[in-house]
Amino acid sequence: MEKLNILLCCGAGMSSGFLAQQMRGAAKKQGIMAKVEAKSQNNIADDLPKTDILLIGPHLSYAFEELKAMCDPYAVPVLII
Repeated sequence: MEKLNILLCCGAGMSSGFLAQQMRGAAKKQGIMAKVEAKSQNNIADDLPKTDILLIGPHLSYAFEELKAMCDPYAVPVLII
């Protein structure tokens, strides 16, 4: 089974670090191999080629279309959590 690469994004990357840790634990309990990284909104472009899904905090919903346009060339889905 291949590892799922999840990129979690909030405004500054601080609160998403805690959430990423919780997500890693939840994935492990369910037998899902996942790498969950937390990044700030300004630092996600470099990671998109190796990302399977981008999750963004609800406070970034205003940037959804911009982030989706950034992710589309890599076929990376974007979801608001």
